[in-house]
Amino acid sequence: MKWCAYFALVAMFAVFAAVAAPAAGEKSVYVTVDPMDETTIYKAGMTREDLRALVAKYSAAGVRGLVWRVQHLGIAGYPTRLLTKIDEYPPKLPEPVYERCKDRKITATKIPPFRKMLENMDPLEEAVKACHEKGLELYFFVDIFDEMFSKFLLANTDCLVSTKDGAKYPGLRDYSNEKAVRQKLDAIAELYRYAPDGLYLCTSCHARHLKFPEPDMAFGTLPGAKFTDFLARLKAECRPHGIKLMVGTALGGSLDFSSPHFSEHVKYRIELEWKRWIDEGIADSLVLGDYECLWRMDGLWQAKGIKSVAPGRYPADVFIPEYVRYAKGRVPLLVFSGWLTVRQCRDQLRECADTVRNLGLDGILAHESMPLEGVPDSNAQLRRTKGRMHGRWVEREVCRGEAPSVSPDGRSIAFMRLDDHRYAVYVRSIQDGAERRASPPGFKAIDPRWRADGALAYSAGNETKSAYVARNDKTGWNIDASKDGRIEQLTSGRVRHTCPSFGPDGTLYFVSDVTDGADAASIQRREVSGGFSVCVPSAKPRAMFGDPSVSPDGRLLLRAEAYAYNRPWQIVVSPMGEKEKRTFLTGADMAAYAPAWSPDGRWIAFTGYREGDDGWHIYFMSADGSGMSRVAKGCNPAFAPDGTTLYYDRDGRIWTIDMGGDLH
Repeated sequence: MKWCAYFALVAMFAVFAAVAAPAAGEKSVYVTVDPMDETTIYKAGMTREDLRALVAKYSAAGVRGLVWRVQHLGIAGYPTRLLTKIDEYPPKLPEPVYERCKDRKITATKIPPFRKMLENMDPLEEAVKACHEKGLELYFFVDIFDEMFSKFLLANTDCLVSTKDGAKYPGLRDYSNEKAVRQKLDAIAELYRYAPDGLYLCTSCHARHLKFPEPDMAFGTLPGAKFTDFLARLKAECRPHGIKLMVGTALGGSLDFSSPHFSEHVKYRIELEWKRWIDEGIADSLVLGDYECLWRMDGLWQAKGIKSVAPGRYPADVFIPEYVRYAKGRVPLLVFSGWLTVRQCRDQLRECADTVRNLGLDGILAHESMPLEGVPDSNAQLRRTKGRMHGRWVEREVCRGEAPSVSPDGRSIAFMRLDDHRYAVYVRSIQDGAERRASPPGFKAIDPRWRADGALAYSAGNETKSAYVARNDKTGWNIDASKDGRIEQLTSGRVRHTCPSFGPDGTLYFVSDVTDGADAASIQRREVSGGFSVCVPSAKPRAMFGDPSVSPDGRLLLRAEAYAYNRPWQIVVSPMGEKEKRTFLTGADMAAYAPAWSPDGRWIAFTGYREGDDGWHIYFMSADGSGMSRVAKGCNPAFAPDGTTLYYDRDGRIWTIDMGGDLH
């Protein structure tokens, strides 16, 4: 009966396991989930609903799969016979083997919610089901060496590696010992009933947990053949269940445990025969740099013979090409992201994506979910990371200039450029880079914007005055439009008309510093027929407006507003024709201006600055102001008509990013 139930369960999960294979050349992102670390978020214990919401989040982010950690320092995160149960923690540490680490404990606040999660559900069963329902792969994250609280190793210290003088140390299983190997295989066999897509064998170790104190302690080296034999036996047992092996490997041919952590003082070295793993069909994929810091120099790399790297290069650039040459086309190669952090997540993922793209790898193992859940725009960051691996979301410099605007046919960009202390408007061919001046001499010209018929509007003013004069200086800045060499003056008067923009029907919208003859700012419009009217009057005496932008369907008017010179600009939207109705899309905690609609009207790009930013950045948000995400350093964003490319300026130069379809 037990076997019948087992096969029934396997058959049930096979229904969910119809996960589509990635397209040829498709690069993938996997995200690790550590339930013990998740307790910092789910303080009352993760529930089925929490787990399903987490899976749905990553499904929406476009990841290939999740890698669910099934044990924590030897403590099982599922019903088990062979591993230490949470109710058996903390175990008694026998002397003298564990004397050195007797103060090493799991953070006490993690235990109750971890226990409650196991009372709520069997998380492995729920994770497999939820992932397969969403079309995601699920791998089980299996620690190979990180087993300090394993009750088996506590009771069988002969299964631990020894120092050269015979001393033992916790958590380090001796894979040259048959009893140690057999127990590990049996413990992993408990996972087969869940029918995961694969196992991620983490061949690294949190050496900081081991806390080697003695500077002269040395364990020697475990020959690679012994460890490969274990992996081969595991592969043979997994094969009938259709379970793949994703094997982590430190770079440089050996796994080095050092003290202090990441130092050159190696205490224990395990040879890694990664080429045999490929040749003998043991590894279905490799994770390169397993728990190593691939984008910074530290003592660990010195122990492997790398004393320094050239500027702009990383240890990853030194070691990974050999793996690519040997394994490309035979097994997928993923790069381990290192420990992601909330504050540095965006930059860390960018480094990973660039390494994958530049070195020809197949994807990223992002570690881990817990900090990603603390990043408000983590899903957007993951989507862009995937795009960047394929060559999208990579900044490219275009030319000198500011305030770009893309022509309706997508073939040209207009921008303003400072020449001889005077701004002029230029047009540049996107295809061949040919440039021409669009504004006439004798005037300064700023704020170029295209009309649907291909006419180019800009604000032109007296050459003796700056574009940035005080608001009460009526020197005469008006909107001109240029087409086919002819210039049409769209507005007139000794007023300041700036920031031209067009609705889909050709109506001109602009900012004026005079409203009905009074010194008050407003957003006005000029109908195609030539009539003028006020769209948005000044809400307060000192209100300022900037950058009106009409939604593609013509129903909403977007702009920047500020209510005093010492108050931050904010992004505001109103239904067209409702002068007094305002919805603030950004808050007072952020300065924001230059909003621009995506061509489909679903997204808004804008220039923003908030605490912690190193200057002005391009941000994205949904049309309702939700899902805000930082994209790149720069100002004045403009979408191409097909919505796949973004232009902006930074430091007096125009830049572009190819987004592909990743915006959605």
